[in-house]
Amino acid sequence: MRDAIATTELFVDEPGQARRSFIVALARPERHGDAWRCRVKMTGNRIDRTLSADDSLHALARALDAIREELAALEAKGWRFFATREASAPIDPRRLALD
Repeated sequence: MRDAIATTELFVDEPGQARRSFIVALARPERHGDAWRCRVKMTGNRIDRTLSADDSLHALARALDAIREELAALEAKGWRFFATREASAPIDPRRLALD
């Protein structure tokens, strides 16, 4: 995502699949009329969403919440997230820090 202000690369074990890269990106909030929008993109599950709010901070907060909710939903489906391709212990994706 060209307009990303934060990205992170995780690695995911999806049931029945080989471990693969999973990138999460967050764009900077932008004004659209009276609203602010913040885009979230996850290449590992083809999510590309835009969250809207009344101000830029709220739009950013909504986008971060959307990332955590999506990662938690995937984890509930059996996906396991890792900090590196070689890691043996999964990480809690809800505690993820965006670079």
